[in-house]
Amino acid sequence: MFLRALALLLCVSATMACSSLRKLTHVETRELASVRTELNVSPLRERVAKIEKFAKACPSEVAELLPQLAHERVVFPPCPEKLVAGFEAAKDALRPEERSTIEELLGSNCRSLPDDFGSSPLDSLIEGVVPRQSRGGRNRETEAEELPAEHLLQRMRLREGLLEVRALHEPLEQWIHINGEFVMPEEELLFFDRIVSHEKCRMSDQEVDQSYRTLHSLEALTRVQSENEPQRKKIERFLSGVHRIIDRKIREYFSR
Repeated sequence: MFLRALALLLCVSATMACSSLRKLTHVETRELASVRTELNVSPLRERVAKIEKFAKACPSEVAELLPQLAHERVVFPPCPEKLVAGFEAAKDALRPEERSTIEELLGSNCRSLPDDFGSSPLDSLIEGVVPRQSRGGRNRETEAEELPAEHLLQRMRLREGLLEVRALHEPLEQWIHINGEFVMPEEELLFFDRIVSHEKCRMSDQEVDQSYRTLHSLEALTRVQSENEPQRKKIERFLSGVHRIIDRKIREYFSR
């Protein structure tokens, strides 16, 4: 009875997680041609990072943080402790291909999670079932209750760590894949350089709309970072200063 109840619990929780995992895995991205590797620091990035004098109209957050963020790379968090501890405890409960895939994941600081949902060795672990070889030589998925109860519990704890990677590390890796390793993609950096260096933190009417589009990737980065990540707090402070520039321009426009 205990094994059947545990198997039912695994099946229910796996069903609830699968739909969300598919959404996370199949989020549409831009074409690969738009990916920016930015292995080298560009002259623009070096110049912005060295700005020391800002106009009085520039908010303090912008003056303080723009040079810092210009050369700052995205901080990628370490693998969750649940995954590290869960893997050590569950090694005997895993198939060889599952062990090797998780070892690769840990070795890459959780930056190699397979995105081919439906064909990865980790799929059965995440879904709460265990593939095995039938007598006829064909693969089939066995129900979770065919494993010893201790192994089932170990796999379930390890699964929690994998779900945490899916929720945090995968979206962050996807942002880096699209925008590059730097916090500020080159296009955003060019926009801020123009606003700060040439327009003294003043905007034209046309630039207000452009500014919202330009801030998109920075705002998207904060949404996929951990709430406790110091870099996220720094970006949010910087964005608050940029929004003060935008708000001032909007007030000026309507006061004419």
